[in-house]
Amino acid sequence: MRDRAARRAEVLAAVSTALATDTAANWEARLRPLGVPAAFVRTLPQALAGAPGAIVTAGPFRLIGTPIRIAGYDPAYAPAPRPGDHPA
Repeated sequence: MRDRAARRAEVLAAVSTALATDTAANWEARLRPLGVPAAFVRTLPQALAGAPGAIVTAGPFRLIGTPIRIAGYDPAYAPAPRPGDHPA
């Protein structure tokens, strides 16, 4: 482990050079079948396009819904309360 840490800059340079030869999406496609956990960083629109059920409607608003799924439970979404809707 100490040897690897001592050569960290060399390893990072070699990996960076290799990764620069292809796109992040292509590296993901090549590494995943080999069992290497890999995913390129997506923009928000890219991430939401890959999760069609992520956007929910609450009144006139579009929101990101909960990722938690519980059998028999369907969460209800609504706009946030307006000032004075829930007095103390």
